[in-house]
Amino acid sequence: MGSPFSLPSEFMLENYRNAVHKLDLVHTFSNTLLYTAAAVCILALLCGAGAWAIARRREKFFKFAYIYFIIGILVPAQALFIQIFLVGNTLHPINSRIGVICMYIVSGISFGMFMMNSFMNTVPVELEEAARIDGCSVFRTFFNVVVPVLKPAYATLIIMQSFQIWNEYLMSSLFISKKNCGLLSSVHRYCFPHSKMITVQLWRQLLSLRCQLQFCSCVFKNIL
Repeated sequence: MGSPFSLPSEFMLENYRNAVHKLDLVHTFSNTLLYTAAAVCILALLCGAGAWAIARRREKFFKFAYIYFIIGILVPAQALFIQIFLVGNTLHPINSRIGVICMYIVSGISFGMFMMNSFMNTVPVELEEAARIDGCSVFRTFFNVVVPVLKPAYATLIIMQSFQIWNEYLMSSLFISKKNCGLLSSVHRYCFPHSKMITVQLWRQLLSLRCQLQFCSCVFKNIL
């Protein structure tokens, strides 16, 4: 046996072919690209329009909406995994492409709304008032006046969310067990045939523990 630090004795690409075939890198790469592009595009549209409404309207509802999104930043995403799984188990978005995209949108909309609102407060209102005087509708004012001014904010949001979704590992490992819906960050699981069973057993243990804690809390409430 040669030294592990020595150069290979012959040039071969068989290992790369086996890796591409066994890990199904073509489908996982296309899935990751689809999830990232769809989630980022929807996030950019929702966060831009929502931040524009929150920054320009003075009603209490929009102030409450801004505080609601800020609170979403303060809650760690890891603390919501069980609740997300329960909702996903009821609505059946788990192991589906639409469900994965929706989870990425929900997990990133709080930060996106906060960042876009901060940029939106620096845009002068006189630009929108001039467009309104010229006869622009609400949609035309947003897409022809507001969006071009917010190009730096959109670029920042798209870059940050793209890196976050592309490299995300924990959520994709917990909520995706089908190989045809997998991502590049969790593709190594397909090398182990029992990874799906381990994930299912882990969630069953977590859910059973949650039920036990709820039962104990009900018993203590009745005693007290």
